[in-house]
Amino acid sequence: MSGEAILTPQHTVLVVDDEAIIRYELVDLLEENGFAVLDASDADEAIAIMENHPGIGAVLTDVEMPGSMDGIKLVQFIRNRWPPTALFVISARALGQGTVLPEHTSFYGKPLDGRRLLRDLSAALDG
Repeated sequence: MSGEAILTPQHTVLVVDDEAIIRYELVDLLEENGFAVLDASDADEAIAIMENHPGIGAVLTDVEMPGSMDGIKLVQFIRNRWPPTALFVISARALGQGTVLPEHTSFYGKPLDGRRLLRDLSAALDG
């Protein structure tokens, strides 16, 4: 995990992606722009991190991941358990018909527009 020594409540972002290269690229992008970042490779690890690090302000997750739940189920779980958390979903594919994201969840297609993500994360965490 990255950034544990500099965690600041509400300005900490949890990045969840099973593809290590993509996860580390996102971690680097966020850290280079002043965010404290934690990372997880699946939903179960993400939930454990959320439980052990109160004050995580935002979660950025991929949709397709192995494990007990995918990214859609993860953001639904987080919205129910930690309602104020800003949620961001990333996928190379369009969401399936009938897929419903929790209220106030942002969706980003791949390739990701890093400037847009940084702007939206800053607005969500500082808003």
